[in-house]
Amino acid sequence: MRQIINMTKGEKINLAVSILSILALITAFVLNYFRTELFGVIKGYAPHNFGFNMIYFLPLIFLSLLSAFVSLIWLRNQWKKRQNRKLKWLTMILSMPAVCCLLFGIIETFMILRQY
Repeated sequence: MRQIINMTKGEKINLAVSILSILALITAFVLNYFRTELFGVIKGYAPHNFGFNMIYFLPLIFLSLLSAFVSLIWLRNQWKKRQNRKLKWLTMILSMPAVCCLLFGIIETFMILRQY
């Protein structure tokens, strides 16, 4: 607890941005999983799925990726100045799931394109 109190303003903002990244990613996947129950979007019906993706899913994923990249770039630039190792690694771990989802999405896209 003492480590959180002794954080600088930049470290607090960076941690908050990385928490925003993971929360946006979790929210996007939970909304996608419960889209039929919450919004009535039937899986496989193209117009409703397209609308759901454009309104909810893609903006949340974009927000997650953007905040993850901002957090990781900020962390990389301040790596040597920061004293608290646990906080550095916590910030990195909270930001990495969004980057991993991007990489898996790119790999999956190329696997689908390879079939044709």
